[in-house]
Amino acid sequence: MLLLINSSVANQITIALADAGRVRWSHSGASRRGERDLLLPNIQQLLKRSKKTLSAVQGIAVVHGPGPFS
Repeated sequence: MLLLINSSVANQITIALADAGRVRWSHSGASRRGERDLLLPNIQQLLKRSKKTLSAVQGIAVVHGPGPFS
């Protein structure tokens, strides 16, 4: 199962793709104002790097704050 994970706890944002229970590809960075505008482009870049498509993603997990999205 390919799972897209979005975490925006505190001042850090992480997006990751997990497969078979293990994180296979990830991107992390300092969270700053306007980060939500970069979320979709970052997801697209992660999918491109991993040579996966959005249609291959079978689930989405979101870690709910505290952070800029909560």
